[in-house]
Amino acid sequence: MSNRDALRMNDDEVKAVLDECRTMYVSSLNADGSAHLVPMLYFTFDGYPAFCASPTSRKIVNLRRDPRVTCLVETGTDFGELRAVQIFGTAEIIDDLDSSIRGQEYTYERYSGRQFADLDETARAGMVSLARVRVPVIVKPERIVSWDHRKWPGVTPADVGG
Repeated sequence: MSNRDALRMNDDEVKAVLDECRTMYVSSLNADGSAHLVPMLYFTFDGYPAFCASPTSRKIVNLRRDPRVTCLVETGTDFGELRAVQIFGTAEIIDDLDSSIRGQEYTYERYSGRQFADLDETARAGMVSLARVRVPVIVKPERIVSWDHRKWPGVTPADVGG
């Protein structure tokens, strides 16, 4: 078995990293072919990784022109504890208000730890107002690459501060 194979995460481990981490780096292609890379809050939308953004943002303009997207979620500070999930896929931009409201709800619930339904009427109205100027983007994975340096042959918990 190669070191790459030894470091690869299984589906449950990939899901755990996606659930644990708070920022997803999203890369789209600029018109000149260079990468546009930005950190985004993210959530799960119909089982897929997703994020919301302004419909006039550079990433959305890029993804409308070329829907290829690469996303990276990572955790760890030292070499022996690095874990990451890299998703290569296609971005699906959803241009309807109901989906945008759902995206705002999912973002709020994931990052606040509270339920959207528990917000008072004024706060919910504010979230709906924000949804009017945001679009959700679903990332449809075509290939997922993962690594967990804690699995590196010969690395012990003491090597990573454990």
